[in-house]
Amino acid sequence: MPGIERPSGDATPSRRRSGQSDRRATDEDEELYQIVYEESHRTLDNQKDELNSIRDRTVQYAIFIGAATAFLVGSGLAAPHRDVSFYALAIIASLFSLMVIGLLFSILNPSTKHLWVEGVSADYLIENWVKKADPRPRKAEFVRDLAIMNADSQQNNQKLLAPLRTRYRYLIAAGALQVIVWAALVWWKG
Repeated sequence: MPGIERPSGDATPSRRRSGQSDRRATDEDEELYQIVYEESHRTLDNQKDELNSIRDRTVQYAIFIGAATAFLVGSGLAAPHRDVSFYALAIIASLFSLMVIGLLFSILNPSTKHLWVEGVSADYLIENWVKKADPRPRKAEFVRDLAIMNADSQQNNQKLLAPLRTRYRYLIAAGALQVIVWAALVWWKG
């Protein structure tokens, strides 16, 4: 949690709870809220692991596709018979290569890192919740509000993960088609 800024929204815990019941959390609720908080934090960790996994698999797949394409292009360009069909297949395969490069950039783009929310910074909590909150929240309320903020972060991250999953599927399809077209060119014209 340290070092990560809170997502935009409510400034203080009292404003955060305005739409909720006026019932103050009791100490008996603390254990339950702690469980909810830990689960919400685990979900944030799982989302981060999924993001890293997608990016890692993307790099590994790109290496495989790149190596296969390099071999096939080298073999294909040595073909003695270059007619219209040769150039048509080469153009199609090249378009798939461009699509793969574009998808790689969109998946690995580091500029989306600032949109990802991992949690709340300790500085923010101290300045806005511990020092400024009036009345000061009980521990149970504090943990409950942290769990709610984690839920907000999960929703934000899900908005980033959903299109990333789709682009990853497109990358797999485009990379496979790229290799298939280059292989067809080599077998047919080579």
